[in-house]
Amino acid sequence: MMQGNPLLEIKDLTVEYITNAGTIKALDRINLTINKSEFLGIVGESGSGKSTLAYATIGLLPPNSRISAGRITFDGKDLLKASSKEINSLRGRRISMVFQDPTTSLNPVFKIEEQVCRVIQQHKAVNRQIARAMALKQLANVELPEANHILKLYPFELSGGMQQRVMIAMSLSLNPDLVIADEPTSAVDATIQFQILELLSRLRHSQNFSMLFITHNIDIVSKVCDRVAIMYAGSVVEEGPSQEVFSNPKHPYTQALMKSIPRPRKSIAETKRLNVIEGSIPDLISPPKGCKFHPRCPYAYSRCQREEPELKEITVNRKVACHLY
Repeated sequence: MMQGNPLLEIKDLTVEYITNAGTIKALDRINLTINKSEFLGIVGESGSGKSTLAYATIGLLPPNSRISAGRITFDGKDLLKASSKEINSLRGRRISMVFQDPTTSLNPVFKIEEQVCRVIQQHKAVNRQIARAMALKQLANVELPEANHILKLYPFELSGGMQQRVMIAMSLSLNPDLVIADEPTSAVDATIQFQILELLSRLRHSQNFSMLFITHNIDIVSKVCDRVAIMYAGSVVEEGPSQEVFSNPKHPYTQALMKSIPRPRKSIAETKRLNVIEGSIPDLISPPKGCKFHPRCPYAYSRCQREEPELKEITVNRKVACHLY
């Protein structure tokens, strides 16, 4: 992992959604960095702000949103001050995205060749023949058999796992610096999920890209990511090297997540009831005062109800937002 100036730096990012019911603060002063060739995992329950973070980074927030504070810097360029033309030039070429469900991301009325080649020709001044050769090479890189035949097919003629490989091929077709993956394995079964994770691990070394990997599956992050940020109710509550965070979680929320993961037992006698995190993510229109997790936290005390903890470094490369530290 290369150090130095980060490829992506998110500073004090706050994103709000304007709704009829009120203003939702989906992201609250997020601070994150991704270095060159690094994989950063983002983990949290549904509603924690993971996808909002991805869409804000790539400039795809919905019309009812606003970025009320903060900065997103990519390779030294402030993305929030960039023009639409500059963002469109970066999107797909230097920053690409793999969406959650390939069945809704691939256009059902166009063949695979048309969709992959269109991405390539959008950013490179090449003819269709060269674009097709580039598409074939990338489909081979993602280990799709008979790539020439697959280019002639419509998305519905492919399995879910093959569709997701096509999406990964499209995202990597222009050798981007940063890939944003929003739960890229949630729509496939466990066997295909493992294959895609193995594929991403191999491709990162051959194509040397960085990745923002968003998921609710902790085991996935521990397998493919260098660092992890745990999100809760729009805030990062813990951050550090993935193996350290999962082997020795510090924040009560991270600890609860780890206890809720099913583990294989040697016998029925050893089987234990899975831990459940009581309650649910708070209403972000009117969140609780102090620490947002305190209504669900077994260690909460009076200070937790009054003061919101800051994300602070407690050891080298480990940050936690909790009054217990």
